[in-house]
Amino acid sequence: MAKKRKSVKRAAKRVARKPQHSPWHHLASLPSYPLVPALHVHNDARGAIHNLFTDGAQSGALITSVKGSRRADHFHKTGDHLCLLVSGKLVYSWRPHGSEAFPESITITPGQFFYSPAMTDHSMEFLEDSVFLAFDSKVARTPEETQVHPFNSRR
Repeated sequence: MAKKRKSVKRAAKRVARKPQHSPWHHLASLPSYPLVPALHVHNDARGAIHNLFTDGAQSGALITSVKGSRRADHFHKTGDHLCLLVSGKLVYSWRPHGSEAFPESITITPGQFFYSPAMTDHSMEFLEDSVFLAFDSKVARTPEETQVHPFNSRR
């Protein structure tokens, strides 16, 4: 009986370690990836309400960056994030983690949402002083979950 209990406990641990999908994981399959459409926009004579998300965010940050600076240069083992550029301009680069291919890049302008799924190397190079919002599907990250990716010094 004790042997059976141990195998049940081991199976429970394996299930507990299985990564959970973010409510945003479907965004990587959109044809416009890494750009994603604004969600739930309500327009009327007074103006517009843009719901940034309806679920999935565990944390959020308002981030300012000066022209010529770089951010990110990492990948997340788990979790993902959804960003909205409020002002400025940046070049967002990405590739699947572990790939030796040159990263793809796109210029992001104000009002555009962009998405970084788990296990994707990504970086941001700011072409102008910029402000963006970053919403994360995890509350906090440990150094083991967020790691510097290999292409940060080869751009």
